Amino acid sequence: MKKPNLFLILLFVLLCGTHVFAQNGKIVGKVFDESNGSILPDAVIKTEPLSKGAASDLDGRFSVEKLTPGQYKVTASYVGYVKQTKRIEIKAGEVLNIDFVLKPEGAYTDTVTIEAERVITNSESGLLLKQQKSENIFDGISEQQIKRAPDAAASDVLKRVMGVSIVKDKFIFVRGTSERYNNTTLNGVLLPSTESDKKAFSFDLFPSNLLDNVIISKTFTPDQPGNFSGGLVQITTKEFPEKFTFNYSITGSYNTNTTGEKFYDYSAGEKKVWFLNLGLDNGSRELPAIIPDLSIKNSNFTRDEIKDFSRSFGNNWGQLTDKAPLNSGFQLSAGNVFNLGKIPIGILGAYSYKNAFSQKDIETNEFNTDHTQLSGYKGRNSEFSVLWGGLLNLNAKFNDFNKIGFKFTYTVNSEDETEYYEGFYAPEGWDRKKYITHFTQRTLLSSQLFGEHYFEHIAKLNLNWRGSYSESDRKEPDMKTMTY
Repeated sequence: MKKPNLFLILLFVLLCGTHVFAQNGKIVGKVFDESNGSILPDAVIKTEPLSKGAASDLDGRFSVEKLTPGQYKVTASYVGYVKQTKRIEIKAGEVLNIDFVLKPEGAYTDTVTIEAERVITNSESGLLLKQQKSENIFDGISEQQIKRAPDAAASDVLKRVMGVSIVKDKFIFVRGTSERYNNTTLNGVLLPSTESDKKAFSFDLFPSNLLDNVIISKTFTPDQPGNFSGGLVQITTKEFPEKFTFNYSITGSYNTNTTGEKFYDYSAGEKKVWFLNLGLDNGSRELPAIIPDLSIKNSNFTRDEIKDFSRSFGNNWGQLTDKAPLNSGFQLSAGNVFNLGKIPIGILGAYSYKNAFSQKDIETNEFNTDHTQLSGYKGRNSEFSVLWGGLLNLNAKFNDFNKIGFKFTYTVNSEDETEYYEGFYAPEGWDRKKYITHFTQRTLLSSQLFGEHYFEHIAKLNLNWRGSYSESDRKEPDMKTMTY
């Protein structure tokens, strides 16, 4: 019996959730305060001439459905704020997104206190408004800006943020302070270090296709972790859309120093083809089962036993040469909102893949203090890298003021390096050839269950809770260095 195809099942669920009333239109949007950029829950939305309406939920989001094609006046109102009216035209099957920015009434004598989650931050204008009204200092970049740039990973995106430097194409320096003085959160949850020997997070793990926005706080506020002196990098992944969406793109690139040129490689039982290689070790680099847990160097093994240990390792010391193909990749995402009984369910899935072939010509020279040369080598480093990641977001809205959701993110980044050098080492008087193979595999898993609740009649209390599990892993199996 064949196992069901997971992708086909997901696509079927998404398609089944499309609205059966395709001839009718729909209005969606958010309502927020002009004075401080906060969201206004429980604002009233009315449409004329059909006299349909809705109220904004705990996220400030509203939805008016089953609108026949035509022209409408849409009015948003909130106690203590000036009403705002917009004239729109709805077409058959259209989902129109409109946002309202309400001004507080100047003649209103009582104090109106609004507490809400946040302003819309996936648009450039929304992020600028939040930055203008915020009590702390921060910089950021929105999804709208990310889409305009050809960046593949979050590390490339962060290069465009003021006051941020990227070191080794992965580590972040904020205002000149090194990575150990910065913290990173994913959807509000602190992420562990991706490096085994230092406190640092590698931002090339995140494909840019999965990002909703990135905000870097440079000052402290009570709602954030306080154990940073450089910056707090807050990564937010995409939320579910208001209608069925499906997006895909395919990319390719040409490198004059690499593409079509001689590329060093070694036999590891893997094919370096973009649709076959996921950057995960296939098991050929694992420590042989015959190797004991005890230290071989300090144990009383016989010479024959030690020979058997060495012969159990793969005989892949030799290096191969081939022609490097084009760099390639693709991105796809699908999402929808459908009803489970009377409960709206939002789902979003996204996947991104990218590989790259790169080469460097390297020359190293060592000299003694008397200026005599100690060694000199010339050679080439060939690297095949893979970056891919996926996310799955599920949200259930029980009513306008209670929502529960689940977010899952998994990313993989690997580099497979093959190096060859020729040169000399003066103290021994020998010419030397160096062969180096080095594979690094890094993975990050983050899962989160959260809930948001707004209690209008209990002092307009906003309650947020979340439970999360995050894990980062780094492997460097079977690194080989041989000098001949």
